[in-house]
Amino acid sequence: MVLIDFFGKNSDEKLINFSLRKVRAQAWIFAKLLWSIAHDNLDQSIKSIEAFVCDLSQMIKKPRMVVLRMLLPLVKLFESKNPGKIILRLKNA
Repeated sequence: MVLIDFFGKNSDEKLINFSLRKVRAQAWIFAKLLWSIAHDNLDQSIKSIEAFVCDLSQMIKKPRMVVLRMLLPLVKLFESKNPGKIILRLKNA
């Protein structure tokens, strides 16, 4: 993340905050949708949402932009692998 901060200046935080707002909004839309669906259609709706999330995760994991594809392995090297530390940092952010 140090490299992203260096190259991104303040724009990386804005991008991440924007993305988080969009993801949270979409999660809320899905939650309301699932709440309103009849029990008979619930399984199919869940499968559709899971497919959407899976497709989205693949786009994040393997972005189309070559620069991002090259940067991801570098970012991964510096990521914490300890879930407890990650949760603590997110909690204190």
